[in-house]
Amino acid sequence: MPTSKTGSWFQDGARFQDGTLQTTAAFSNSVFPNIEGSLQVLDTTVPQTVSFVPTVTTLVAVSLYMSNPGAGTAGHTLTVTVSYTCELGAETISIVMTLDVPQIVMETYPLLCIGGTTISLTTAYTGGAVNDMYSISARLVQMA
Repeated sequence: MPTSKTGSWFQDGARFQDGTLQTTAAFSNSVFPNIEGSLQVLDTTVPQTVSFVPTVTTLVAVSLYMSNPGAGTAGHTLTVTVSYTCELGAETISIVMTLDVPQIVMETYPLLCIGGTTISLTTAYTGGAVNDMYSISARLVQMA
């Protein structure tokens, strides 16, 4: 069982000794999640994008946080598009945030992405919006 006692072995084969993480061969060969793409912009008025190409077919977690102060005109929206390729072919997810009321949108998607293909997250103004302020934070995390 895992323990926090210094020098004790964890169930997965790792232990902390003298402030450093020590591992067994089995543990050190495992794969950790990696942040492969990161985007964080506050109070922007321009489109944003982040992407990466996994080298192998893998699960990618897309985490998205976006907000706006609600200063836009009625009908103005921001659309975030997530594009990727899975075993079924090219896929697109669209998330729309209205810009005329203050709000926060949070989404997380676990996506199976085919190795060698691009996964991307892009923003675009829609509904006549051209420069309404918004904030966005997004991560593309390649899972083990």
